[in-house]
Amino acid sequence: PSWWRIVPAGSNSSMTGWGDTNLDAKWRFFGRAPWSFGVRAGVELATAERHLDVGAGGTAVHALFVATYDAAPLTVHMNLGLTREPDTAAARRDLEHASAAFMWAVNPHIVLTSELAVDSNADRPHSAWIVSALGGAIYTVWPGLDIDVGYSSRVGSEGLREWLAGLTYRFAL
Repeated sequence: PSWWRIVPAGSNSSMTGWGDTNLDAKWRFFGRAPWSFGVRAGVELATAERHLDVGAGGTAVHALFVATYDAAPLTVHMNLGLTREPDTAAARRDLEHASAAFMWAVNPHIVLTSELAVDSNADRPHSAWIVSALGGAIYTVWPGLDIDVGYSSRVGSEGLREWLAGLTYRFAL
């Protein structure tokens, strides 16, 4: 689940509440140093509070192809994805995504990361792709459990700027 605090431009007030919830699984189907390939897929559940005006407004599905080049301490991830949104008159149903992320392992517990992404615009009247950049840090509490913080912003235009925080638990079957 996500928690939002929205401060409209030029305003001193904010709105807070729950956003949509993503449930994903990732499968690495090939791994031979330094390359690995995988697929991440899942659903976005419409759990957002309506007054925030965030989220898809219904259940969405998504899939992402991941290619990773790991030459420690540098790791590069390349992603291609597709999201299928609920059918509405105002929004595109199929959204494309491409990104590249660079991760630098400072030590066994701290990784610095940056990402550049392009996404198709969900708003039907606008065809320009949305470009965003992200910077952050990941701290490994113990093997398999990470916490992270980051900052994301749209590139070349005013708009969405986000502080991010996350928790990741990894396990193998």
